[in-house]
Amino acid sequence: MLALCFNFNAESNSDSATYFWNFGTGDFSNQEDTSYTYNNVAHYPVSVLITDSATCNIDTLLQTTVVVEEGQVYMNMIKMK
Repeated sequence: MLALCFNFNAESNSDSATYFWNFGTGDFSNQEDTSYTYNNVAHYPVSVLITDSATCNIDTLLQTTVVVEEGQVYMNMIKMK
């Protein structure tokens, strides 16, 4: 059985930031730094939405595609401001 654990890190300049990670599997996290284990060979669109809860402004959106193939792992990251 495949089990690959990834550590994901996000940061914001705001002390009132909230985080919403979407791991592309139907699982989510609201932690600033989190980890997730993928158990199947597939393409996973991973994203984190960082919002400043004091102003309700979106601080950063990071989209990452995690591609898990037999024996190989690829990540493609796009950072938007």
